[in-house]
Amino acid sequence: MNLLKSILSSLGKDAAKEVEERELELLQANVSLTTIERLKEELKGKKNLKEVLKDLLKSGKFEGTPVVLFVGTNGSGKTTAIAKLAKWYMDRGVHVIVAAADTFRAGSIEQLEEWRERIGFDLVKYHYGADPAAVAYEAVKRRKGVVLIDTAGRQETRRSLMEELKKIKRVVKPDYTVMVVDATQGVAALEQVRKFDEEVGIDGFIVTKLDVDEKGGLILSLCVETGKPVFFVSYGQGPDDFSPFNPEEYLDNLL
Repeated sequence: MNLLKSILSSLGKDAAKEVEERELELLQANVSLTTIERLKEELKGKKNLKEVLKDLLKSGKFEGTPVVLFVGTNGSGKTTAIAKLAKWYMDRGVHVIVAAADTFRAGSIEQLEEWRERIGFDLVKYHYGADPAAVAYEAVKRRKGVVLIDTAGRQETRRSLMEELKKIKRVVKPDYTVMVVDATQGVAALEQVRKFDEEVGIDGFIVTKLDVDEKGGLILSLCVETGKPVFFVSYGQGPDDFSPFNPEEYLDNLL
């Protein structure tokens, strides 16, 4: 986040003008053009940059013991994020069932089995090629607390796979549909987010790989452009490298 931090910490009294003059650097820091324009508008006549940014950032939390459906593109770190969230709940005394509804990618079920051995959540799994909606439904049927549903990573252009997601959502009626977003993808992730939201409806995000993203602007752009919250952030390889998104801490790191 060093680049964005240096840009934002140098903003002077005329912050809106400073943003305009340093637009290219902000773009390089994974802040989208739409977000930059919004910043210019919000900063007019204001001096407290931190307060402005805090109003734009959105954090969220899951209420009660929800059924959560996870979606995302290939390689976003979705399965690992689900395992970390399972541990987060279990550390708070909540029973967790994970549904291995990614019956497409080779090794996906084994990956969850490895996490189950480390963490101890319950796992509902079928064979590869099974109907993902059936796996998810079985997990919900067995619920005693939280249900976390893993799904196959997919590109937003794959029509058949998007229809599969819609079917899962119709069958289990999740309380939340969460997109897992790789922070290192930068603003390219925003178009993927828009497509997923149009197709299946997204309630918010978990942002992964923050430990390898030094630019830091994607979270700001996600919140500004979608109006949806970031629930959790994931960083590092350990099961505890995971926490609820805290806008205050995020801004402290940036500023």
